Amino acid sequence: MENNDILERFRTFDLPKLWTVTYPWRQASYAGNGDLVASDTTLKPQTEAELKQAVEHHLDWYNSGPSCFLSMFSDWRHCRNWASQRGDAGVYIIEVDITQLNHSYVFQAKHVTSELGILYSRSLEHEYFILHRIPRNAMKSRISLGEAEERDADIRYGKRRPFNPCLHWVDDLHGYYDTDEECEMHNANDDIMDLLEGDD
Repeated sequence: MENNDILERFRTFDLPKLWTVTYPWRQASYAGNGDLVASDTTLKPQTEAELKQAVEHHLDWYNSGPSCFLSMFSDWRHCRNWASQRGDAGVYIIEVDITQLNHSYVFQAKHVTSELGILYSRSLEHEYFILHRIPRNAMKSRISLGEAEERDADIRYGKRRPFNPCLHWVDDLHGYYDTDEECEMHNANDDIMDLLEGDD
């Protein structure tokens, strides 16, 4: 990654757990190598004014032009709610492996907008921007919006269900399972669905 003073100045290194959302009419797309790429991979801000303009452009929901950023979220509920506003069909939530973003420019939205003097009406507390692409090896898991809603319902039910020592919570799968074999079966079913959908 080529060094860039203005991007280095505003980037965030201390990253929490992150998710991103894909949907059919999002401008982002998958590259041939499996990376999730922004609609504009040529723009790389060199000055504070260029960075401010790029961030404002990305945040402007009414601007249909390409953006050099992809949005990610550090709060699961915020991410799930944001995904639900994009419809149902073809909407997926991807967990991002932050250990694979060491060579990426990531910005905390609230911090960068504050520092650049950008006024924005909604909360940016849990939003992050990544420049140009999320590498394929940084995408840990992908679930549909329907699966996410089912798992959240399971969580709510689990909080009020009677204690069962045979069940244990599996964070990666967002659910209760009684054996490791059941977890493996769940993952195997996901792999089969990916093959049927034509994923690599």
